[in-house]
Amino acid sequence: MKKVEIKLPKKFYEAGETVDGTLIVKSNKEFSCEKIWITFHGLEESRITIGSGRHKHDIIEQRDHVQEQKIIAEKTTLQEGENIYGFSFKIPDGSPATFVGAYSSIRYHIEAKIEISWAFDKSDKQEVRVREEHAPPDIQSENATIEEEGIIIARLEVPDIRIIPGKRFPIKLCIDPDLKMRGVRVEILQIEEVSPQGRKRKSVRTVSEIYIEDSEMSRGTWFEPTLLTYPAWPFPFKSDLIKIQFELKVTLDIPWKFDKEMRVPVSIMDNTQE
Repeated sequence: MKKVEIKLPKKFYEAGETVDGTLIVKSNKEFSCEKIWITFHGLEESRITIGSGRHKHDIIEQRDHVQEQKIIAEKTTLQEGENIYGFSFKIPDGSPATFVGAYSSIRYHIEAKIEISWAFDKSDKQEVRVREEHAPPDIQSENATIEEEGIIIARLEVPDIRIIPGKRFPIKLCIDPDLKMRGVRVEILQIEEVSPQGRKRKSVRTVSEIYIEDSEMSRGTWFEPTLLTYPAWPFPFKSDLIKIQFELKVTLDIPWKFDKEMRVPVSIMDNTQE
């Protein structure tokens, strides 16, 4: 029995930080190997699929944020039981945070392998999750309106566009009492944009949504719905290959007509900076 195991002391790291870990090689008997190596790799990738059927193929563009390999030992004999090696890698300053989207990803991992001439190689791989520190954005309000024949039929007010993941997000709405409608849909949208090799693609995903029936709202006066938010939302960012942003979308559900909508940008605030 031979087993390779990478152990990391932390779940999350930040750009500029050093990852200090332990490589453990377990065996029920002594054996020789050609080489023990360990690699730290951070890869950003955007990928889209074009065509269909037999003509379908992927368009991919990649960026390495870090790629470093260290030789732990060469032509050595490992003892029965546990053989323990320490290692360290530095996450480069300015490295973007870990992210996985519809068309793109930023991932970091550490992989260790033992090369054995007379048997299958043994290996292990562990993800390194990188977070970014963000300065708290300034308090900023946003407003929007919908007009019909020069008359304002709906008003939106967002007193603070900063979303604190895991906490409710309040907004204010005022709807004309004479407008015939079924209700109002309020959504927070996560928008992902990529352009691998110049081929643009956008993904719009609703990450939070509420629907307010007409009978549940006050007309002609302000009312304040709130939306649920979740801790795992990424920060908005723009890298070489990926752009992530968030919007608040309010849609008036009007029978027998095209729905009308209002959109304003919103931001994500680190919940440790409240």
